[in-house]
This record gives sequence, structure tokens and C-alpha cells, in this order.
Amino acid sequence: MAATDLFTLSDLALQVGNNLGAVDDLSLEKCKKYINRALVRFSELGSWSWQYQYGATLSTVAAQEEYSITSVLKLNSVYTSGPTQRTLKLIEDRAFRAMYPNNTSSGTPYYWRRMGASTSTANTIKIGLYPIPDGTYTIKYDYVKPITLLTSDSDDIRLITGMPMNLVDLVIEMATAVGWKEIDDKDSSAQMKECLSRLAAAYGDDQSEIDERLIMSPMESDDFNRFYDPVLPSSYNGY
Repeated sequence: MAATDLFTLSDLALQVGNNLGAVDDLSLEKCKKYINRALVRFSELGSWSWQYQYGATLSTVAAQEEYSITSVLKLNSVYTSGPTQRTLKLIEDRAFRAMYPNNTSSGTPYYWRRMGASTSTANTIKIGLYPIPDGTYTIKYDYVKPITLLTSDSDDIRLITGMPMNLVDLVIEMATAVGWKEIDDKDSSAQMKECLSRLAAAYGDDQSEIDERLIMSPMESDDFNRFYDPVLPSSYNGY
């Protein structure tokens, strides 16, 4: 057995099936669903460190204000790309419309605002840039990606979700608890409670690691004015 086989959907389902005492084909198909339901439990707690993505890019189009960003659960920050990385200021849509009722200015964007989500594509959000770009600009953004569920038997949970190896056993235990609950085993409630407790503890450790990385991370540059834009009022500088 290859090392990767320990983490594929088919092998995880077999382990859950062994825990439940059911390894026939029909039962294993159910176990695959239990695994994905366990992953949903992970996402219910919030965003994990392995969901954070940094420095994704989009290119603006002249005279286009609205942009769709796919595979995004939450957008954290938007900023310009280049020697001077300037953070675009988030402004809520209601305030934006009060400030700019005509919404016609064009130029280099320095605002961004949320414009809802797609009704046709999952995990796709829409943002607006202002001033409306007057040409092609490279905009970067940091975001939280959704937890991707497993679909193919060969899907490696570490590669598909980004989850670290030490959490995979907890996925198996959670999927087993989900299975026991469906079977209505008398011990299912206690096992689910134990899994949720372990999951909450793992999430707490994960968030502490995020904080530590932020504290210890070096500044991108020794130039404190790297975000300074002389065109904008002073209130928009100092990011």
C-alpha cells in the first residue's frame, strides 16, 4: 500500500466502514458521504489556517466596475500590485452610494466594496472597484477558500482540502460518529460529543498558530512609506 493510499477517499471510507462494522459496497458509499459531512463539521467552526490564501491576482478591464471572484468563502483584503503596494479601502455599499451617487469617476482604484454573491456559481463573490478602472491594473487579494469536499475515490484529503496530516484521524472519527448517529447507536451521542470537543480544541490550536505566525512574520519592507500614495488624502495612507 502506498503512503498516499492512507489518505484517499476510498481508503478513508474503508476505515470508517471498519469502525462501523460495515464494509460492503453500499455501506462504503455511505461512508464517503459521512466523510464529507465530517468536513462540513470542520467548516462550521470557522476558517482554518490551511484555508487562507495570499496574493491571488485579478486584472482589471477599462470601464468595468464589477468583478466576480470564484472559490472564495471570505475576502480579507484587496491591494495594488507593484513596488508600492497600496491597500484598497473597504467601503460598505450603502456609504459608497451616499458618497458617490453618480458613480462615474474613472482612474486608479482605491476603494473596493462588496456587491453580493453569484446566484449561479457557488462560492463566488462580486466586488466593485472605484474609481472605475481606466485601464488594466493588477489587483491582488487575500482570501479564505471554502473546504473542498471529496468526490473521487483517488482524492487525497491533504491535497484536495489542504488539511494537515495530523487532522485526518479526527475526520475519520467524526465521520464514524456521523455514521453511528445515522444508525442510531446508543453510544452515538457520547462519541459525537467527544469528537466535537476534540474538534474545538484542534481549532483553538490552529488559531493560535495563525496568531503566532502573524506576530513573528517580518515586515515586507523596511520602507514604512511603501503603502504611501501622495495622490490620496493622508487619512488613506499608513496602511
